[in-house]
Amino acid sequence: MEIHLLGDDWTAVGHSVGWEELIPLGFGLLALAALAVLFVRAIIVRRRYRALGMLSKENIQALREQVASLERETTGEVAIVVLEESDAHPQGCLLAAIVGMVAAATVASADPRAAQASILVPALALGGAAGYFTARWLPHFRRRFVSTRRADEMVEEQALQEFSRLGMHRTEGRTGVLILISLFERAVIVLADEGVHVKGGAEAWVDANRRILEGVRNGSLAKGLRDGIESVGQVLRVHCPRGQRLENELPDHIVIRHR
Repeated sequence: MEIHLLGDDWTAVGHSVGWEELIPLGFGLLALAALAVLFVRAIIVRRRYRALGMLSKENIQALREQVASLERETTGEVAIVVLEESDAHPQGCLLAAIVGMVAAATVASADPRAAQASILVPALALGGAAGYFTARWLPHFRRRFVSTRRADEMVEEQALQEFSRLGMHRTEGRTGVLILISLFERAVIVLADEGVHVKGGAEAWVDANRRILEGVRNGSLAKGLRDGIESVGQVLRVHCPRGQRLENELPDHIVIRHR
């Protein structure tokens, strides 16, 4: 007896893509488009994250003279630190890599015929590498993957380190005031020693923060710092007026660096 396993009733079955299969593809394409827009934006605003060059020699000299004049009128000691970033935020690069991998894999696997290791693995590798190295290269791109809480914590920690490093706590009357601007974290901190802070309170520095931020947002760090120093000066003139002691206890620090 002859058994026929193949017959004339066999047909070739094609595959058509349904709307439900287009949803992940759409999300993947939207994610890639959003990353592309963010990439272009990050290139355009890249210079805003560079501390070196944001203040000219004339700006720095004018700020130093303003600080010196303030310190002649009060017992306060003022230092200015401008940083490009307070931390490298490596988790931002890793998160950007993960987003790049997910977007690339979603697009690559939208068609079931492409959902195989030979296609999916290179897509994951390419998407992850693109996200990671773009975040490393472009601060604005990386900033989108760093939480505000994390950024604020790093700036506060950096301010404490700078305050100690510059010896702001060594003044006789504990009247040191640090103004720190961190461009990546988009943060301003006015940190005062207890001799000033106890008298003025936390609210005393709100105006200085506001005026510095206004200058930065309007594209003039120099003006923001001038206005911020003047605001700090108003507090010092009230609570730390100059007495008989005329010496300058600390150098007039104006520090500008990457980190």
